[in-house]
Amino acid sequence: MGQGRRWLAGVLVLLFAITCVAGELPDAPSSNFGLESSVVPVQISELRVALPPAFDLGTAVAMPSALPMIAPVIELKKPLPERKKVFDRKFAVLAGFAAGLTIADFEMTQRCLHRRTCVEADPLMPTNHAAMYASNLPLNAVLFWWAYRRKGDGKKLWWLPPLSVIGSHAVGVGTNIRFVGK
Repeated sequence: MGQGRRWLAGVLVLLFAITCVAGELPDAPSSNFGLESSVVPVQISELRVALPPAFDLGTAVAMPSALPMIAPVIELKKPLPERKKVFDRKFAVLAGFAAGLTIADFEMTQRCLHRRTCVEADPLMPTNHAAMYASNLPLNAVLFWWAYRRKGDGKKLWWLPPLSVIGSHAVGVGTNIRFVGK
């Protein structure tokens, strides 16, 4: 088996492993910092000091139970709305395909550049191995962050940014396949 086919097989195994692991993913971070929805935060201004009936400063030192107690005034508010899961199976599959195709595109391009059987079609893309990843991974991260925010806001077309990453690298892999065997 050739070097390019080994890379392609490795990328496919990685993609299938990601989809298998994506069965039960953790929920996205929430804004209530781990508090249950039944716990209501209390503001400092809502606290009042409750003095015992016969409070005497002279006995306060001798009797700790005579010290003033702070009691919260709790108003029942409606519970926090149920947040829907943003990082779900669909999001994970799109992220896995995008990562796999990015790696496959760059590694296949590096292989044919090393053998001098092709040239990089994108004039803005560097030809150095590390520079290719360093220039593209932040762009992929921003697009996935944007998709995450859009999905969290309930937008229907949240999947377009990941699809653009997948499409661009699928074209790169498609054009690189003809140079794999050379």
